[in-house]
Amino acid sequence: MKSARFFVSFVAICFQITVLNAVTRTVDNQGSGQFATIEAAVVASSPKDTILIAGSPYAYYPTPVVKDSLTFIGPGFNPQKQNPSTAVIGNYIAVGVKNTFIGMVITGIGSTSGSLYDLTLIRCTLGGLMSLDEYKYYSNLVLDGCIVTANSLFRSNQNSNNPRWVSGAVLRNCLFYNCALVVHTFASVSNVLVENCVFYSNSPIHILSPIPANSPISLTNNILVNASALFTGAGFNHNFSTVEDLNVNGGANNLQGTSPGFVNAAGGTFNFSHNYHLANGSPCIGTGSNGTDMGIYGGSNPVHWDGVSVLPQIQYFNVLGSQVNQGGNLKVTFQALIKD
Repeated sequence: MKSARFFVSFVAICFQITVLNAVTRTVDNQGSGQFATIEAAVVASSPKDTILIAGSPYAYYPTPVVKDSLTFIGPGFNPQKQNPSTAVIGNYIAVGVKNTFIGMVITGIGSTSGSLYDLTLIRCTLGGLMSLDEYKYYSNLVLDGCIVTANSLFRSNQNSNNPRWVSGAVLRNCLFYNCALVVHTFASVSNVLVENCVFYSNSPIHILSPIPANSPISLTNNILVNASALFTGAGFNHNFSTVEDLNVNGGANNLQGTSPGFVNAAGGTFNFSHNYHLANGSPCIGTGSNGTDMGIYGGSNPVHWDGVSVLPQIQYFNVLGSQVNQGGNLKVTFQALIKD
């Protein structure tokens, strides 16, 4: 008789797949992956490869290794499953061009070039240190279904005389807690779309300050709680605010009130146990553009509160029996879930 011990902490058995010359690699700092560190997997990877990062009780601290066109996938920022560990980046992770992160918990993201281009964050959390901090040029950035709890998203270096730009950003179905979008002076902010987001603060905060007047920014279907956003020339439509009238400078169909009517957002703080769905009677139900709801659960792509990727997620895994005869069959049961 032989003892059979199995440790499954990842979305699938460690494997390497080659499809259309792209390779998937696995990382687990507890020893079950092909690599123990993220940087080792990056060194072994080529553009268009995918790196799957296992959830772990221990944070990953990658050293700067930069390659373009890589996708990093973790188990979600709040996984609801057996052994629900997250994949936490405990320091700044260096990125190249066209990097994508899905289902990760990220302290900060850095660029060795001094500018940040073509970065996509899907179902990630950003918090702790400043995120996307103090770069000269931000271009083509996408945040989709993310939670951001840092002090700012785009932040220029206030001690530098060099101009700073944001050109092209899509922020969709994200929750920003105590977080400004743009702080300090930018020479130009253009082509920024903010849609179905929630800005939530326990003290007054201005999320767009200071930026040039008439900057082409569009805010639609957002909920602002204790957060102000007005500036000259903004495109505000179908938003809710607790502190200001957004129906100015051409804004339309905006609402103002004392509360958006969340199911549970007690104490003005953020917590995963809170519920940012809209309760019955909320003024934000059905009052977004095209009759959708305002906030993170409205629009065509509502937030997934566990932050998992579209890969199959093993929710439960059990080995039936602790021993198996040599040459015998091992019986296991598991449950998996796929989310779109």
